[in-house]
Amino acid sequence: MSKITDEEILKIANLARIKINSDDVKKFRDSIEEILEYVDNLSEVDTSNVDPFFSLNDLSNSFREDDPRKNTDFTINDDNFISLKNGYIKVNKVL
Repeated sequence: MSKITDEEILKIANLARIKINSDDVKKFRDSIEEILEYVDNLSEVDTSNVDPFFSLNDLSNSFREDDPRKNTDFTINDDNFISLKNGYIKVNKVL
């Protein structure tokens, strides 16, 4: 793994809008190198027999067809905050 230079640390700090002094550069460099070494260890893990993983649970999305023309008298409350008129959604003025 390549070493991180002081200039790279200063560039990262500048991009993150963090002001660091020259004493902090070594501390941040050591911390970032330690993190990158840890992440680099993950490349040694054999995942050839592992199936791709897409979700933590078995939930699936249930979609409905979104067609306002099917509901011609749709209102949310007595003030007619949202209603359908001629197939279009009508809302009260916001501003």
